[in-house]
Amino acid sequence: MRRLLGSGGYNAALIAELAGPTGHVTTLDIDPAVTDRTTRFLTETGYGRIRAVTADAEHRPAEVVPDGEFNAIVVTVDTWDLPWIDALAEGGRLLAPVRLHGYHWAISFTKRDGALHSDEPLIVCGFVAMQGDGAWHRNRRTVPGTGVHLSWEDGTPLPVDELAPALTCEPTVTHTHVTVGGQDPFDALTLYLAGALPGFAASRSTPTATKGS
Repeated sequence: MRRLLGSGGYNAALIAELAGPTGHVTTLDIDPAVTDRTTRFLTETGYGRIRAVTADAEHRPAEVVPDGEFNAIVVTVDTWDLPWIDALAEGGRLLAPVRLHGYHWAISFTKRDGALHSDEPLIVCGFVAMQGDGAWHRNRRTVPGTGVHLSWEDGTPLPVDELAPALTCEPTVTHTHVTVGGQDPFDALTLYLAGALPGFAASRSTPTATKGS
């Protein structure tokens, strides 16, 4: 018996086609308006066997998502944690848009010996933010007078006032002699830097802050 966890009516219907007539599909959403609409549309289109449940997936209700009963789990909101490992059967697959230092990567995992393993290419992606207890709360501070914001992925935000002089003084230009074309992807570089450099950070500024610079 094949069980899968998806989200949303259309996505759940596609998963049901993969699961086949003997499979079972369960889709969770925290918003009752979403699950009510999903249930109605799935029933009208002949997918009434899909179970749509209103729940906060962060807590994984055991009566809906029992341990080890799902052959595949598809997460369709961005997440910085994976609290669904125990629900996945050994050898099962989990696909999730995982937040890593401000970047989102679609990562496919396989469960082996109780742990998740991935040896497939990572793909940059973007998804709606998770709601409920699993939501990521931005720890953001603004450098005074600059329009530059700093966000902490974890830990306690540090004071940022002392950065103001460095961001408002005359710039110093240093050439790296590395040229990146307008269409050249550098996604893998950001992933490497985020994982390899202690204190990795990304800075963003408002158009007003960068105007004329």
